[in-house]
Amino acid sequence: MKKHTHPRSPFTALLPLAVLCHLLLGSCGDQPPPVKEPVRDHEAAFTLPADSMHVYDSTYLRVSAVFEDNFGLGAGRAIPARQQELAWNEFASKVPNDGEPYHGVMLDYGLMHDSLLFGVSIFPMRPTEVDSIFEYADPDSLYQLTAGELHPRLATRWRTDFQYDTANPSVYFSKVRAIRNGAWEPLNAVSDAHAGIVAWENELLVLYDENASGHGDSTLHVVITSIAEPNERGILQHRACYHLRVRPNGFPNGAYRDLLNNSRDPKALLRMHGADFGNLRPPHQSTYIQPPR
Repeated sequence: MKKHTHPRSPFTALLPLAVLCHLLLGSCGDQPPPVKEPVRDHEAAFTLPADSMHVYDSTYLRVSAVFEDNFGLGAGRAIPARQQELAWNEFASKVPNDGEPYHGVMLDYGLMHDSLLFGVSIFPMRPTEVDSIFEYADPDSLYQLTAGELHPRLATRWRTDFQYDTANPSVYFSKVRAIRNGAWEPLNAVSDAHAGIVAWENELLVLYDENASGHGDSTLHVVITSIAEPNERGILQHRACYHLRVRPNGFPNGAYRDLLNNSRDPKALLRMHGADFGNLRPPHQSTYIQPPR
């Protein structure tokens, strides 16, 4: 799929600085009340991602282990459901048929019965005057991923019930811990990631297109795995990596093979690779910065 590009102009060169100033002036860091949506743009660090769009198997294994070793429900208590999957056709069927050329996929982090719960929202993204920078508006609804199916939910209610209501001891930001300063510490509903965002047309759909052929006897699934990587301040953040898995037709819970290794095809960089870790919410508020392929 051809990447969207824009002609350069003198204004274009100055726009990132203008956006940076705007974000820094508009950011804030107050702790949200227990039952109100938290401010999500406290940092507003506006930098291009250092990683590329494709993920080798070796990288995937490393960052998955970092999450397992450093995120949990306390010492010795791993978080169940760190990896979840759903049939590709189920995933693709939720992309809005709205005629918009670009969409983003946001994965919200929640917790239910001590297991990770993902909320998936898919929404239009608008290109800007700067290459690889897109803007979007938060959708009002998301899909709750449960047992390989996507169920519609009201976004604000879902986030209150499973993510950030600090008055509820069982939600994500009340119960998940991370190793920081040598000890298990609670996450911070203001400074830690609530969600990750990747591009649909320019990333996930490319992942499918470059891996779908040659599997006529199998069903393709998208696999979402929790990983951890440090932010620009060196603090580990909850992220997610996407890759494809094939299972024999008619056996959705049968043997599988992950389309993931360390090979490299310069003409199809996402072939047998995973998709990148995405942008985090926070710091970017209503802005998606696409990594290089």
